[in-house]
Amino acid sequence: MPVRTQFILLSIIIPIATLILAMVWPNAYGLFIVILALIILGLYDMLQRKHAILRL
Repeated sequence: MPVRTQFILLSIIIPIATLILAMVWPNAYGLFIVILALIILGLYDMLQRKHAILRL
């Protein structure tokens, strides 16, 4: 399975699992925010035209 496909699948599964965990452990909402930020950064890096390391 290509890395892009794995990233997209995990970008869907992990936030859902984190939200389910947050029902039991409320501190998981903070973890959800961190995971969401990393997913957004990964999507931005994946969709950029040049395949280079993200430069800030």
